[in-house]
Amino acid sequence: MMNREILPGLFLEVTARDGSLVATRLAAKPAGSGISPAIDRLIDRFLDRWRRGIHEPLPDEIFLFPPALAKWAPLLLRLKNDIAPGMTVTYGELGVPLAIHPRTVGMVMARNPFPLLIPCHRVLGSGDRLTGFSAEGGIDTKRRLLAAEQNSR
Repeated sequence: MMNREILPGLFLEVTARDGSLVATRLAAKPAGSGISPAIDRLIDRFLDRWRRGIHEPLPDEIFLFPPALAKWAPLLLRLKNDIAPGMTVTYGELGVPLAIHPRTVGMVMARNPFPLLIPCHRVLGSGDRLTGFSAEGGIDTKRRLLAAEQNSR
């Protein structure tokens, strides 16, 4: 596991195995460390670009989705690849190209194992409402991430 402070008092914890990302988590306190140098460099580059508002998603092939989410990988990867920092999309808009109902999109976002790297914080409710966020701090964390992205543009 490795940790990077992405905003004051908000850390990104990254777990990887055999060169693949297994999970990320947003936390108020850093945990232990120990991750491959290759993944470490990728995350550092991603965070550097993210802080500057540059959309440079990580390669699809490094994400190792848990079996329960494997069938939703196209939805999560679409979000990662298509919705840049500072942009938002509604649950309905995100699901339309893949014919996925907005409630299903919401359930998948709530189970996203890679917050920030797959930016579920950029997904809003209908009418662009801020709705639930499963990371530590809930909607307040979502608001902080969106504000940081707006300020970096």
